[in-house]
Amino acid sequence: MPTSASEDLIRRIVTHRNTREVMGAMLGIALAWIVGKSIAGEKFGFLIALLGATVFLLAFFNRHSIVVLFPIAIALPNIGLDIPGPWAITVEDAFVLLTFSGYLTRSIINRQFIIPRDDRIALPFLLFVMIAILCITKVAWVSPNNILFNSKELMRLTMLALFYIMLVDVLDSPEQILRLVKWLLVWALWMAGISYYIYFTHSPFWYYILTMNPAYIFLRTKILRMISIAGSTSYTGIYYASILSLATHYLPLFRDKGRRVWGWLLLLLILSCIVLTFNRGTWVGILIGLSVLSMKGYISRRRVVVMTLLLAGITVLMTTSLFGQIDVEQQVVDFVHYSRSSAESRLVRWVSAINVILEHPLMGVGYNNYAFVYGHYSMYEGVSSMYGSPHNMFVDVITGTGFLGFGVFMTLIVRLWRQMAANLRAALTPDMARLSRGIFLAYLIFLGSGLFDSFLFKPHHSSYLIVAIWAMSTAIHRLRIGYYPEHSIVLAAESPPAAEEPKP
Repeated sequence: MPTSASEDLIRRIVTHRNTREVMGAMLGIALAWIVGKSIAGEKFGFLIALLGATVFLLAFFNRHSIVVLFPIAIALPNIGLDIPGPWAITVEDAFVLLTFSGYLTRSIINRQFIIPRDDRIALPFLLFVMIAILCITKVAWVSPNNILFNSKELMRLTMLALFYIMLVDVLDSPEQILRLVKWLLVWALWMAGISYYIYFTHSPFWYYILTMNPAYIFLRTKILRMISIAGSTSYTGIYYASILSLATHYLPLFRDKGRRVWGWLLLLLILSCIVLTFNRGTWVGILIGLSVLSMKGYISRRRVVVMTLLLAGITVLMTTSLFGQIDVEQQVVDFVHYSRSSAESRLVRWVSAINVILEHPLMGVGYNNYAFVYGHYSMYEGVSSMYGSPHNMFVDVITGTGFLGFGVFMTLIVRLWRQMAANLRAALTPDMARLSRGIFLAYLIFLGSGLFDSFLFKPHHSSYLIVAIWAMSTAIHRLRIGYYPEHSIVLAAESPPAAEEPKP
């Protein structure tokens, strides 16, 4: 009897329809860790053997497992730069290496195009990567000591492009798109929990296990800023801002009264994390995104005002405890002084970029290299050895890849804008129509925050989340134009009536 019961249990586990997804997730995370350690330790012989076996496995397991795997990979903050070695990579990098190998093998077996020729986003994205590879030669010429570090950043840019191609292939139905958003929101709770734990306990032990760089950035006034899931407040801010955009436009979260309560609690949690970053770039990006949507008529001005007041109110509440035990007047003076000095230094670096453009107009000073050579081009004298990150994505692109790379990069930016705007104009199902607006909002926040930092050149979880949002936009575009006949969506002449769309 016990034997038959155990056999029945095994049979149920084996025949359960989600078994492959569960096993795929476990296998993917374990192998991502092994690959990361192998690369970091330069044990390439073992790595090649491992990849050979893994490629075969990945070519045949359910490709839609990636929709579950990616949110798990992005929610492992302890794997970032903690993997030691000259070629330290993140778990997301290792994850893309593994899963793209499976995608590549599957495409070859099925005689499919590896790079979709009809994708208007993939082509300029890959072309920009090629230009960045070409411009890395300028690094060897201008500042050869930085070639190793910049090559790692170039590898990460390549991984982002491959990830986009692979994810677009997986998001082939509305169900898969919504499924990806669902799991991103689920794991955002874990990320917020980690952020709050470190923020309140100030635990260096747990910090070094869970994160990458020093956790505590204090102003002169000793205000702790929440950066515990990334190496800077900018990356933490853009992560939570992107999650907030998806959460507010994920219709299943607000479909009935019971879910709506949990939806509002999630929104308030993410908003509080954004506030505690004290990152002005993120705040400005959110306001820019809401303002553009308001001007285009996709969101009412009343909602923009309510969101702004809510953000300001939470800011006041979250900082009251800090201000209650210190000299408030001195606190404000110090914060204003810090902000002003930070803004002035960034403006100087933006203006100094003109010197780079005049001297290296075609290819710049090398991919992601401006910060290292800033002192030689600064408008100030006597700072030739000074490191100076411009904290501006567009300045980074034009100084690192010249007008050649900047032109291609802006082509990518414009095409993404047009594609997302087209998704908004066409009425899909209520779920997709609502989510399209959230994706566009996340993109606008990315552009606005990009004026204050670079999000495609650093080893952080946020970069992959940004590219995942681009892939969701392309997937919705494909569904909208009937790219997948089996999942064709009938377009309505007008947008879904407002009454049919629950509002958070």
